[in-house]
Order: sequence, then structure tokens, then C-alpha cells
Amino acid sequence: MSKTDQLESLFDKWREMQKNEPKESLQNTMLKDAKIVEYNFFCKDGIVCEKEYDNEPVKVLFIANEPNIENKSNIVNGKKPNPESSQLNSFIEYYESHKDDWSGKLRKRICEILFPSIINLEENEFPVKNGWENAKKIAFMNLNKRGGNGSIADHLKHYCEYYKEYINREISIIDPDVIIWLGKNSFDMCFNTVFNNFKSMDDYYCVTIDDNDMKKTYPLICTYHTSARKSDVNRAMDIQNKYKKIKMKKMLE
Repeated sequence: MSKTDQLESLFDKWREMQKNEPKESLQNTMLKDAKIVEYNFFCKDGIVCEKEYDNEPVKVLFIANEPNIENKSNIVNGKKPNPESSQLNSFIEYYESHKDDWSGKLRKRICEILFPSIINLEENEFPVKNGWENAKKIAFMNLNKRGGNGSIADHLKHYCEYYKEYINREISIIDPDVIIWLGKNSFDMCFNTVFNNFKSMDDYYCVTIDDNDMKKTYPLICTYHTSARKSDVNRAMDIQNKYKKIKMKKMLE
């Protein structure tokens, strides 16, 4: 079974678990005072294009917090999200249009700065040209599939705790060479909740996931969220410096 099919099967189970989540739990895992987000909303993510992802010399998974459903535009216009939304479609749209109209420029900064900074450690000019071509080469996932308002709130940690098994299973299926966690605030709040087995290294972490008796360790880098006020070069250098240490450790093993 392909990784894409495995993810679809996982999302079917995850979606059903969300729909049947008890009210007592929803009080903690769902954004409080939500105007648009509903308990049954589920935004799929994962591998944008499995063929291109598998062909990359370094398979990179980007982890973000949650889809920003409760944004001002949606609230003002009363725009309800599609319960079967897909974050992957957003990356395909960016690939086709070369434009990123999101306020935090998440897709643009991943494809033109963050991903290239790992693939080519000698690259020092950012953003790279034609970075939109990288949109099909990555994997991307949100921790909270139900969505929120883009801020770091307690519901995110509770959601990670309740759905930790599913989050870890998704990472295991994607099976990246390196994980990039976007956002230091969410990292501080949720990292210990998502991962039980980890080791702190020099500027990065090694997280071990035990999935169906298959145990594997992944290097993880925490870096600035794409909406943080940092220069393109600072974003790239932060990742490059940390990833160089991961490569050096592998060479010494």
C-alpha cells in the first residue's frame, strides 16, 4: 500500500474519532468561543506528491500548528470551511499559480527558503528562484486537524494529547529523513506531549516513534514559524546550521 493510501486510511479513522469525541473532551481540544470551527471539521495533509517526495535526496516533513480557520476574512464573510478540506490542495494551488496570498506566507517561505536551505547547504541567497517548484517535493502536516485561529492556545496542547497516537502514526507513514517543527512557542507547549521518547542533541532533537512494533528515530529541528518577523537569511541559516550538525553526526556513526 502506498504512503498516500496509508494516510487516507489513517485520516478516515482520525476523522471518525473527531466526530465521536465526547463533549467533555471537546471542551479542552476545541478552540474556545469558536465562531466558525466545528467539531467535525477535518483538514487533511501529508505528502503533496508521493513520487516527487520519494525521489528527493532528503525527505523533509514540515510540522505546523493548525489550519487558521478563524481568520478575520472568514468570520466577516461568514465563510464556513469545507469539512473535507485538504492542506495539500493549497500547496498544489501555490505550485500552479506561483502566488501565496496567506498572511504568513507559509507556502512561499517553506518552498523558497526553508526547503532549499536543507537540500543545498551551500546555498546562501534566499529566496531561491522558482521556489514554487518545491511545493510537490515536501510533506506537510498540522498537529490539530480541526483548526483554530492561528494563535497558540491551550486547546492545541489538549488536542495533541488526545490524538497523539494518530499524530505519531502520520509521521511514521510519511517517514521523513528530517522533521522541521515550525514555531518555537508551539514547540515549547506541545513537543513533550507529542513525543514520549526523545533525546536532546546539539541544537536539534532525536525523536523515536514506536509504531506497530516498528521503532524508528527521526532528527527534528525546531525553527521560527513562517509568520515570525525574521529575515529570509536568518530563517535559512538557522536551519542550515542545525542540519549540518545532523549530517556531521551521521558521518561519524
